[in-house]
Amino acid sequence: MSAAPSPGQALWDMTGWQRVTCEESDKRRAEPRTVVSTLTDPAGTYGPAVVFTEWGDGDGTPILRDYRDPTTEESCRHYVPEEATS
Repeated sequence: MSAAPSPGQALWDMTGWQRVTCEESDKRRAEPRTVVSTLTDPAGTYGPAVVFTEWGDGDGTPILRDYRDPTTEESCRHYVPEEATS
């Protein structure tokens, strides 16, 4: 098992994250959450084109990452901490 995600972890660093379905992401976002980090760069000015949101629980611990790529057919990807899928 890899290290758990941590606050301030770079958005492209997927250490400790496991991909989940859109339905699982929707279910987790339905609970009260706060935005921990976000980047909106649909043109890819600062790197790959992305609309990124990292959601946290009440103390800011990351619990969900949503990535949207406006330039591809695969419009979204969602990740949760690996231990959340065990």
